[in-house]
Amino acid sequence: MCLAAGYARGLICMIRSIPLAVFLAVLSLAGVVQAEECLTVKAGIAREIGRLKSDGGEKSYCVYARAGERMKVTVKPMARDLVTQGHVTSPVSHQIEGGPGGVIFDQKLSEEGRYEIRVGQRFEKKSGAFELSIELK
Repeated sequence: MCLAAGYARGLICMIRSIPLAVFLAVLSLAGVVQAEECLTVKAGIAREIGRLKSDGGEKSYCVYARAGERMKVTVKPMARDLVTQGHVTSPVSHQIEGGPGGVIFDQKLSEEGRYEIRVGQRFEKKSGAFELSIELK
């Protein structure tokens, strides 16, 4: 138990008592806007054409999946000079996986529920379209 005289000191003590993984997960999700409507997977695949703006904002998507399924997420820029990146957040542990455009995620799922997918830009921010493809097997 922390006995702190000041507010800032008490806050530091409280943060130290929170497991680091939980704190980082909450911090990483603080500014994220969740997708309002999830994509529908038909015959094992969902596709969506999205558009990024030059303001650097991300697009959010979601899909429901079961533990044991294999999910492959691909982000393909449709504009030659658009350099994309993407991240997938798992529903329970809020673990974040991803990377530069192309195949950003290809794993057997260990959790069941709503997976959040964010697509953004890596370097110079430009407007342009991309294709998001989600395969579930």
